[in-house]
Amino acid sequence: MKIKLISLLCSAALLCTACSAPQTAVSATDAQSNAASAATKQTAKPLTVLRDDYSMTAENEGGFYTVESPQSNQYQNIMYYDYNTMAQRYLCDVPNCTHDHKGCTSFLSTTGGTFPMAFGDKLYVLYHYYDDGTSDKNLWKPAIEQRNADGTGAQVLIQGDEKLRGGVAVTDGDAWYWTVGSEGKTVLIRFSLTDKTLTEVGVLPNNTITLAESWNGKQLALQYGTGNDPANGTKLYAISMQDASMELLHTWDGNTFCFLTAQLYDGKFLYTDRTNGDIRAYDLASDTDAVFTNIFAKKAVQMADATMTTGWGGGQILDDWMIVQGNMRNSEIITCLAGNLKTGEVKEITLGDFWNGYVHPITIWKNTSHGALVTEEHRPRTVNTTGTGGEPYTFESDFWVYAFLSVDDLVHSVPNYREITPVPYTGAH
Repeated sequence: MKIKLISLLCSAALLCTACSAPQTAVSATDAQSNAASAATKQTAKPLTVLRDDYSMTAENEGGFYTVESPQSNQYQNIMYYDYNTMAQRYLCDVPNCTHDHKGCTSFLSTTGGTFPMAFGDKLYVLYHYYDDGTSDKNLWKPAIEQRNADGTGAQVLIQGDEKLRGGVAVTDGDAWYWTVGSEGKTVLIRFSLTDKTLTEVGVLPNNTITLAESWNGKQLALQYGTGNDPANGTKLYAISMQDASMELLHTWDGNTFCFLTAQLYDGKFLYTDRTNGDIRAYDLASDTDAVFTNIFAKKAVQMADATMTTGWGGGQILDDWMIVQGNMRNSEIITCLAGNLKTGEVKEITLGDFWNGYVHPITIWKNTSHGALVTEEHRPRTVNTTGTGGEPYTFESDFWVYAFLSVDDLVHSVPNYREITPVPYTGAH
């Protein structure tokens, strides 16, 4: 059984929205939901996640892509983590290339806001700030670029539209979809892969948080609520990519729903009941809600409460293990728990990484055929760079080292890392 993941980004986004989003019910949304209910059983094309920032979705059969700054903070490079060689390399096949100029297929003149996306046999690069030759980088506009998988053949598909600066992106094979804030609205955007046009599908309520999950060809989304009044409760929607209509699937008491374990598992939307710590399952097919397990008791709720004060947290499922993370390890709150959804076994994951003055829980990116992809550690490096006035200066930084762990080793805190050998992070330019 293949289990899809909710990314750490989604959990963090949900958290922030739970703190700040408007908590009133949106009557227009409910009306739109009723209009869409007749199409509930119609199965659209399945959706695939293109980008969610924190799950390494820029992946093909041979490895995955990232955008990093291994040599300088004045530019970036497209890096490829090769599963066959278990090594990181620049996305460049030219011998003795220095990877610091526009003739190199890995070189990007950007310094941030650049995201790789892999689909089919192509690599796509989403730029929030594309180098169009304008000397003032502050004037650079967003763009989408298409490349071959090896980085060659770069061509800009579309540029200049601010609506390209979106978040979670999904595709049905014909187009990409994402939401973006525009003129005080949350807009569902469609980018056609056929004619390369960008269109607004429809407007969503501003407190709608799209998830990196889909059901029946529709993207799942949450609206958070508070209090005992169902009108102000937390709502789960399925959003049509064709017209942005929102089908209301379920509503929870706003004081009951806990975000930290909110994810799909075997066709069920799992969440934690804040009142007693039960993990409950809303079955999307049968429209029923029932207790699933109580493996974490109230620990997940305590972690969620701690997360509300520290600003981050997350959960995901690897094989049949639900893994939830919360505060830093030097807190009194347990920060990384694994619970087996079939056997009920619970483990505290004690693997961590010391950086920035304290130990962080291990970063778990996704499950792969090679095992769980994790950040093994942050390694220090010295960066030599120049200031705004051209003056040289040096600062201390670090870089992530990725590795694989079997899921069994991960949940039992056995550090049998299989490291993906990084390139030298020189910071020499």
